[in-house]
Amino acid sequence: MKGTVTEKKTGTWLIRAYAGRVDGKTAHVNRTVHGTKRDAQRALAQLVTDVSGGKVTAGHGLTLAQLIERWLDDISPQRTPRTIHEYRRVARHDILPALGTKRIDRLTARDIDTYYRSLPERGLSPASVRRNHALLHASLGRADKWGLIATNPVDRASPPAT
Repeated sequence: MKGTVTEKKTGTWLIRAYAGRVDGKTAHVNRTVHGTKRDAQRALAQLVTDVSGGKVTAGHGLTLAQLIERWLDDISPQRTPRTIHEYRRVARHDILPALGTKRIDRLTARDIDTYYRSLPERGLSPASVRRNHALLHASLGRADKWGLIATNPVDRASPPAT
């Protein structure tokens, strides 16, 4: 596993860890570190360990909207057209306006918890909240299996009780 430390300005360092190849392209994980060069070298060593252990993956720039679309295309042969239609309706009406532009590698459990709290305030029934949770969990779970994210943030979120 390789990595580099580059000083951007006094006391600010860019660290890059090699993260393999993604879609035929070399991938890196970048972080900014403030402090001394030694601080940056320690942070790089930790980042390289996290990348090699699978805790951190290279950012793919994929938004939640793009992921959901890919996921629906992938599962549509195994689901009825009515089910796919309902998934698209839930995504278009509820999930995408709130979280659709968020990059999946930057989506946190806190973002999802905030989203869950907003659903009952918007008048959604407990069953609708559960459908939103199921769709998010399944699509982000597939992103985890595809190696697009290190872990599924929905696993760490707390959906409202039904």
